Amino acid sequence: MRHIRLLVLALALSAVGTAPVLAGTALAQVDPLPAPGLVEFLPVGSLVADGSTAARLHVLALGPTGAPITDLHARLTASDGVISGWEHLGGGLHAFDYLPSRATERTAVTITLKARTPDRDKVERSYRFDVLPSVARAVTVSASPAALLVGRDLGADLTITLVGPKGQALDGADILVNTSSGQVKGLVSNGDGTYTARFTPQAVNYPHLALITVADRRDPIRVHGHTVIRLSGRVDYPILAPAGATVTMEIGGETFGPATSGAGGRAEVPVTVPPGVYAAKATTVRDGTPIESDIDLRVPETRRVVLFPAPVGLPADPSLQIPFRALVRTPDGAPDPDARLSFTVDAGEVGSATHEGDGIYVAQYTPPATPGRVNVVVEIPDQEKQVAHEDFGLVTALSTRLSLTADPEVLEVGATDLSISAQVTGADGEAMTAPTVLFTGGGATLKGEVERGDDGYQARFETNPLGPIEVLAQVQADPTGAPVRHLLLIPAWDRLTNDGVSGTPLLVVATDAYGYPVPGITVSLDAVGTDGTITPSVTTDAHGTGLALFRAGNLPSLAKVRARAGNLHAAAALAQLPSAVGPVRIPVVGSPEQVALVQRWRGNVALVRVEHGGRVDSVWAPAVADVPEEETTPEPAEEAPTEEAPTEEAPTEEAPAATTETEPAATTETEPAATTETEPVEAATDFPTSERPPSPARDADEPWLRTRASYVISSYWFAQVPEGDGGPLIDQVFAVGGDRGAENATPQGFEIDARGWIPDLPMLGLHAGYRATYYGITTEAFAGQVARDALNNLEIDGLVRLPLDLESNRFWVGGRIGFHLNDFIYFTEERDESAVVYRYSTLLVPSLALGAEVGGEVGPVYFTGGVVRGLAYARNGYSTGLDVNVGYDIADNVAIDVGLATMRRGIDVVGSESGEVRGQLEDGHTLFKAGLGLSF
Repeated sequence: MRHIRLLVLALALSAVGTAPVLAGTALAQVDPLPAPGLVEFLPVGSLVADGSTAARLHVLALGPTGAPITDLHARLTASDGVISGWEHLGGGLHAFDYLPSRATERTAVTITLKARTPDRDKVERSYRFDVLPSVARAVTVSASPAALLVGRDLGADLTITLVGPKGQALDGADILVNTSSGQVKGLVSNGDGTYTARFTPQAVNYPHLALITVADRRDPIRVHGHTVIRLSGRVDYPILAPAGATVTMEIGGETFGPATSGAGGRAEVPVTVPPGVYAAKATTVRDGTPIESDIDLRVPETRRVVLFPAPVGLPADPSLQIPFRALVRTPDGAPDPDARLSFTVDAGEVGSATHEGDGIYVAQYTPPATPGRVNVVVEIPDQEKQVAHEDFGLVTALSTRLSLTADPEVLEVGATDLSISAQVTGADGEAMTAPTVLFTGGGATLKGEVERGDDGYQARFETNPLGPIEVLAQVQADPTGAPVRHLLLIPAWDRLTNDGVSGTPLLVVATDAYGYPVPGITVSLDAVGTDGTITPSVTTDAHGTGLALFRAGNLPSLAKVRARAGNLHAAAALAQLPSAVGPVRIPVVGSPEQVALVQRWRGNVALVRVEHGGRVDSVWAPAVADVPEEETTPEPAEEAPTEEAPTEEAPTEEAPAATTETEPAATTETEPAATTETEPVEAATDFPTSERPPSPARDADEPWLRTRASYVISSYWFAQVPEGDGGPLIDQVFAVGGDRGAENATPQGFEIDARGWIPDLPMLGLHAGYRATYYGITTEAFAGQVARDALNNLEIDGLVRLPLDLESNRFWVGGRIGFHLNDFIYFTEERDESAVVYRYSTLLVPSLALGAEVGGEVGPVYFTGGVVRGLAYARNGYSTGLDVNVGYDIADNVAIDVGLATMRRGIDVVGSESGEVRGQLEDGHTLFKAGLGLSF
């Protein structure tokens, strides 16, 4: 029920104002978009950075009038990788190709666009996203040692390495292992793309082979490797011979012995027998006469065929061709290129085996259309021991089309009965009745059970007497059991009105390598570049799906909705625009694999919208079709086409039936359904339309810790002013620079600083820093000696901030509170009858520091700036400081950093015994800093 309630809530909230805006129905407006218009990157999901696979990225450009910008002159640069091509696809949608450099870990990339619109307005946009290393294309397996002696050697260490497309080691696998003999245990990831395990042989004393095959469970069909361990037998072989004779044995080209026969006529020769050797030659010598004989060692036949790990589950989809592989060796462990290998299955069909090389044979498997368990067997015919088998599950195949029909076609005002029929079509074009179809109504309540018949499904609803109704139907697919490989994000509508009310549900799907659902995956979501809100997270249900709701804000924008689960990303673009703006062209975004999967999953979901006194048909994601190539601009309302649905005041019997069919996007192009913009209609009272909390700010892809070390040069003035009975203080003003001295001192030194934010709670952080600068004072009073001073400053602060995310950049305002410790130099004098002695000392001043600051992470640039007030001994105002730092990331985790800081201090000097004020100390310090920083 939890999943159903989520769907109902999302649909209820989206039932007001979710219909897309259509060309020709918008009221004429003057410049619905602020200049220079809307020019934005469309977001992308996971991009594989293998150094050879390019991605297609898009930019949407609309002018201030809402008309598409067709001749946007743009210059694109990327912080990593290569950009090529720039073309207009129609409807203001522009495209270019991006080839990321090869990556061995998740890497942030920033693409910057600088353009000039036809109105000569300058536009600059930056888009930051992540690229991921490719899934390994091979697995190498090695054993140390590669040969064992049974009965003596306890085992071998296995090293398994994932190898990427350019030979780099990759991490993140889910390793499966098969072995023809013995056991493999203790698999451990080393975190660098390598895994270690321990092979233990079985407890036998005859020579044999251990064939070990390995696959990555995320994609076992394509990512696999193997090794072979040769296990030799060792025995004292008995030979009958006359007493006193010497016996030798020749096995596999190696001679063992001699051994001397005893009085009982028996000699025992210690021999080592490698795999694949079944006979020996014995030579007996007595009285100088050799006698040779052939001996059958009676070594059992070794198993020399094993299957590579098969997927845990597969789709029951006859359109698939799935390769099954087996490893075959000759009895001595060498690759066997001439094996007569046979694959058989008890469901579906499997082709003949062909040799791929290195003793690996492959056969193509075609699943049946019926789910169930399947056993695959590989064997060498007429050899009883040369057989291996595995079983796996088949789940019901995904549907290709779900179509809905509403009855009645038009709900009269006050009517409450609605029936929805659904037809599910499979890949073979035939109707499917085996899957479960989940119906959920927004503004409608399901009555009774869904009826399932030979011609489809039927659900009955009791609806609101007023207001729009939305019914969502979803074919529930079964998981194969394979691990998650892709995230999909599929909005029902990709165009909303920026009225603060309109909304759309988004289907979140976690799939395996074949596109089948994976349950229990927690997906976090955020929306950047918009004032709209999105459900912050969902967890996929037993059928691998979850539903999130996006609610539009009030600012015209292109919302970039992002979904994340671990290293997996998905993205969707939602146009949040005034009704006066015409149709926009928003394609499916993501990697080619993601785009294909989104188009396939759209066939599993359909959404129909019905209104009282009229109706509006819709399908899931109606804007999947491309806008026609010709450019369109909004027409005045009085000249609008009349194809929109009839209103409540003008019902008509000419309206077509409320039927939607979701065609695969690759083969069907549909125009967005014709609708009219209406005032928001109040939803039924059983839906909490106003209680949905806003989505929290995203956790930006910014470093959680920045450290730096800087060289410091500064300008410094100091004044000591005695007051009344100055006590031991010098009885006259003593000053360096400032208004009372000749020139400021120029201390030089260093500063180290660290600032970090809590990763799971980015509003809170810590700061610590230490600075030391050095200078000297020379006066006649010091008799030529130099009074040297080190200006020390220690800061430890707690930080709090309010982040503000704009596109992929993060800004914040915040405050700080902490403990600061710094020191003053002060000068005293001692008089006697013959001389005056001047001394100088250091006065440590601890203070409570309170301050405010601003900061930001803008692509490779970061900055912080703040003002701090220090309270000496947490009581008296003592110091005021300003500190600004700006950095630029010049490489991964390395930045150059410059800064400016000023500090003004003033404190009374009080006699420790008298408690009277003896004078004042004042100084001012202006510092210039330059150094290097590290980020994590």
